Amino acid sequence: MKRLWFKSYLEVISNSINSNLFRSFFVEEDGVERDIFNDGELSCAYYVSSILLLFGQQEKPHATVSSTIKDIVNHGWKEVDDKSKILSGDVIIWEAIEFDEEPGILHPHIGFYVGDNKAVSINYKLGFPQEHSVMSDNRKIEIVYRGQEQFAKLPQPS
Repeated sequence: MKRLWFKSYLEVISNSINSNLFRSFFVEEDGVERDIFNDGELSCAYYVSSILLLFGQQEKPHATVSSTIKDIVNHGWKEVDDKSKILSGDVIIWEAIEFDEEPGILHPHIGFYVGDNKAVSINYKLGFPQEHSVMSDNRKIEIVYRGQEQFAKLPQPS
């Protein structure tokens, strides 16, 4: 039996759509508990890094886009030179934007390319993963990372 890691990875991304699994993460600071993901509004890095972790492409789940990127690069993922040649399973980083509730704070966004000019990422307004146009919210794609060959290095059963 041969494990089809990459195909399974793509299916997990597809199956995650509409999931509430990634909405919240709680911390306690000065005796006060709070959800640092604000009910899903800020959970895109946690979503992407958690799925990548399931497939051995992260050391741990992350709360920030920058730490997620650092971890995938450490796992051998490479930046794609030509962003017009995105492939299913690539990780996309979109430009940072300000939210109305937090003027002056820029939030980058991260998600997965799934083919046919579509991506899956956390919809910050709804708080859970959604499939959408790769140019959702008119955000420019800043970086694309590819790591498909890393899945071939994952173990097979003995």
